[in-house]
Formats: sequence, structure tokens, C-alpha cells
Amino acid sequence: MTSTAAPLRDMSPPRPIAAIKRDLAITSSDLAQALGVDTRTLDRWEKGQVYPQQEGRERLGALLDLAQNVRAFFATAEDAQGWLRDQNRCLGGLTPLEALRAGRTDRARAALGVMQWGIGI
Repeated sequence: MTSTAAPLRDMSPPRPIAAIKRDLAITSSDLAQALGVDTRTLDRWEKGQVYPQQEGRERLGALLDLAQNVRAFFATAEDAQGWLRDQNRCLGGLTPLEALRAGRTDRARAALGVMQWGIGI
């Protein structure tokens, strides 16, 4: 998988947060869980009131990269939503959204990679 994400350091948090929510069509609650923060913290990041520390920036960057790859791979938003919400054998029957909520962006990314490479499981 190639990364098309702009370096996160070049963006203020509101832009990548909006892009992730748009591309993955997830709620603020889902995104906060994926980032390992509470919704109030995410809201402050989104409003530009505070900026994430290094770990938060890294997680935000990983999610932005995943969101951009999802957007590029699926023909429609509905297809992407189906993938996010359907059980996935690569994830032991979890959905990619459940993996994200558990903070396992790496697992969701790997599941997407399996599809991109056309590997049957």
C-alpha cells in the first residue's frame, strides 16, 4: 500500500479529522475511540483549541492514511461503508470499524491490504 497522506505536521488537526470522518463516514465517538481519546479532547482538537501530543499526531496520521487508502480503493462511499461494517475474516470476524474502535488501525490497514493485493483468505 502506498501512502498518499500529506505529512500531518503540515496540517492543523481540524483538516485531517474532517477528512477521516468524511472518508470513513464515522462518528466523532468512533474516531475518538480509534484515537484513544475522549470525545471532548477530539472536539478541542477539531476546533483547533489544543493540539495533540506526539502519540495523538501519530495515531491521527495513521488514520488519515487509512482513510485516504479506503477512499482510493472503493468505488463508492457505500462500498467503503460496507467494508467497514462487515465482518472480516482477516480480523477474526470483527469488522474493520470494531478494529478501529479498539485502536487497532494497523489491523484494519492490513485487512484493506489483503483486499488491495487480491489475496484470498
